[in-house]
Amino acid sequence: MTKFLPILIAALLALPTTAQQSAKVSQQAVHYQRQVGTEAPERNIHFPVAASRNQLFHMNMQRTPREKNTRVLKQQMDSCVYQQYNASASTWINTTKNGFAYDGSGNNTRNVFSYWNLDTDVFEITGKDEFTYVNGYLTEQVHSDWDAVESTYLPVFQWTFAYNGDGNMTTGYTSSWNGSGWEVAVRDDRIYDAAGNMVLQILSWWDSTGDEWISDTKIENSYNGSGALLISTTTIWEQSIDGWLNISKNENTYNGNEQLIASIYYSWEAGSSQWENSGKEEFTYDGNRNMTMQLMSEWNNNQWMNYYQIKMAYNDAYTSDEIILPRMFSGEGMLSVMPEHMLTGTTEYEYTGGSFVQAYRSQNSYSQANLTAIAEQENTQARIYPQPSGDQVTFDWDINLPALGLGIYDSNGKKVLSQQLDNHGSVSVDHLAPGLYFYRLADNHTTRLTGKLSVW
Repeated sequence: MTKFLPILIAALLALPTTAQQSAKVSQQAVHYQRQVGTEAPERNIHFPVAASRNQLFHMNMQRTPREKNTRVLKQQMDSCVYQQYNASASTWINTTKNGFAYDGSGNNTRNVFSYWNLDTDVFEITGKDEFTYVNGYLTEQVHSDWDAVESTYLPVFQWTFAYNGDGNMTTGYTSSWNGSGWEVAVRDDRIYDAAGNMVLQILSWWDSTGDEWISDTKIENSYNGSGALLISTTTIWEQSIDGWLNISKNENTYNGNEQLIASIYYSWEAGSSQWENSGKEEFTYDGNRNMTMQLMSEWNNNQWMNYYQIKMAYNDAYTSDEIILPRMFSGEGMLSVMPEHMLTGTTEYEYTGGSFVQAYRSQNSYSQANLTAIAEQENTQARIYPQPSGDQVTFDWDINLPALGLGIYDSNGKKVLSQQLDNHGSVSVDHLAPGLYFYRLADNHTTRLTGKLSVW
């Protein structure tokens, strides 16, 4: 096994399970930095929740039709600044920054990582990730480090992905740069059930000496009837016994709204041949379904002991379908949180002396984005009548969905109407000023139908 393999496998586990993630399971997350013990490509990101080596998320892919040349104004996250609290000076000090870029369809195409130079009081670039998409699916990710001496980016890791007809990622390869080209090191194979739940993942490493793939890690997942991940078990291949050995397991609990409220982590004790408590995470939500707190505990002296807490802040004026987030927030990256509203920042607390003391925080910046390069797709419009209308408008669609969320936008991209609508259902537009509007019909934040609406 090469010296890079532990990093490669940990980084690979932090990458996407599918091209897109179902909203109902987007809260399934664990604390990456305390589980993996090594840095993944987004190593300058210090956000609350992320994929660990011992936790695989259920990302139930639903193929997302692209909107049909509809100009829609949204708020895109441009940057996130991470700060550390200086208790003696009672002030926050910058530590790292992530800057994000997007294409005209809202795909996150670049993440630039920087650190705060205390001597110069400026952010200095340390590296970047670049993402390539085909038909809306991530096909390649390349991580590069910044060489300040040569003033250039140096490639480090590359990930490539393949998908099945349902849009689930079936095979991924991780390669490292050997100075002249990419050298493949890790393969990621995934199997799904009929509902699109990932039930098996096997990571293998390339043995150049034997010219073969060697199995390394296996993850097996089970789900409830709603497709929420219940149990995830990780084993590793032990060549000396020619078999799989238990390593870790986690069990998830949900509330009546299918929100993850607790994850308990176990480690396998070979001596006693049983699972033993290792760590626990508990999650709290507000009335708008936003995760507002994450509490982490560790098992010590036969009891749970607090050690970390994270609180999240939101701007409820913007819903999730009105914002564009980088991959780490969209359910496609190492962070698997899809906020219901605009996430403005987080504050992290360390448990010290019997109480939580603030230690770190993140602050997110947004700007207005106009999606103008959205790909064409046939049959994405509903039938609406009468057209134009000054009173009631009826929407009719062929897709097999009984109800959809309707959003109507004015020519500036501002949402002027939002409600749940049944197929063949009507909505009143008599309060709207005469003019041209755009509509969007969505299911669980997945756009199904778009088009234009004329009001007189």
